[in-house]
Amino acid sequence: MKEKKGSKMEEFTSKGTGDSEVSNEELENQAQNLIQKNSVVIIIVAVVVIAIAGYMYYSNMQTAEEINEANQLLAKVIPVYEQANFEAALQGNPGMAGEAGDVTGLIDIAEKYDGVPTGAVAALLAGNTLILQDDYEKAQKYFEIGMDTDSKAVLAGSNAGIGACYENKGNYSDAANYYVNAATFAETPAIKARYNLFAALAFEKDGNTNKAAEFYTKVAKDENQSEYTGDAKTGLTRLGMIIE
Repeated sequence: MKEKKGSKMEEFTSKGTGDSEVSNEELENQAQNLIQKNSVVIIIVAVVVIAIAGYMYYSNMQTAEEINEANQLLAKVIPVYEQANFEAALQGNPGMAGEAGDVTGLIDIAEKYDGVPTGAVAALLAGNTLILQDDYEKAQKYFEIGMDTDSKAVLAGSNAGIGACYENKGNYSDAANYYVNAATFAETPAIKARYNLFAALAFEKDGNTNKAAEFYTKVAKDENQSEYTGDAKTGLTRLGMIIE
């Protein structure tokens, strides 16, 4: 599904995270590396929201010490997540980080730091991991925690995650609306097109052909001509429409 390791990740983890602060630049480099390797990890592409790395350092709700502690914990668990060791990523694993110390799980980080940027990122990754384990019911809880943020990237991923959970339940109307919200918050044309396509598909499954056509058309006529253009045109064809 995705690569297990990367040079930037190895460089980061080799420095250790237990006894020294994780700088903005280090965590941002780690985050960007993770994005590149996981851009198509699952249908909701939740991992892309790690792009908010720098934002995690600026919160008026917590002290600098607490923010740094949360970032240290998240920095240690991200490599575990990246290696597809999902149970350890969720629950944590004593001593797994070697000299850097124990790994605290995404669930604990999300719940302890609920309402702050770091907690929102952990919640989003927890939701993503639970979907990979087919636990959509529990995943939705953590995506909802991830909604408590000002970061557009996290909001995009959280909305898309909730949309995927509703779609799994067969509630296509709500799923479509959350995908629409996700597209609104998406920060790149490609991700926006992806979520608009998901919205169109959900509207189509719900029998709302007018809305489905509207969102297929958005993607099909996107001047960026994303990889989803062909799928959107195919959707329009299913609806009996032809687009030049």
